[in-house]
Amino acid sequence: MIVQMRDGKEYAGVVRNEDNFSLQLQSLEGDFQLFQKSELTSFSHQSDSLMPADYATTLNSDELNDLISFLMFAARDAKTEAVAGKKPKDDEEEE
Repeated sequence: MIVQMRDGKEYAGVVRNEDNFSLQLQSLEGDFQLFQKSELTSFSHQSDSLMPADYATTLNSDELNDLISFLMFAARDAKTEAVAGKKPKDDEEEE
């Protein structure tokens, strides 16, 4: 998602929370930012993937293998949690 502030600044990231009044984004660097919708001039969903199109040419074979392994394990864990009826780890509160 891309949001534009009244002062002209733009921010991009993945939506982590949204309600009628606010929007929380997580940047590619992992930073979280909370925006009040009243402070935004626009916000739009991106149809493009966050994965760079040229990742196969910028990563060496070990890095590419690590990426694929991470994605496979993340997908497996998400599927296991969905079948068990659990919330994703990002939404769980620490005890």
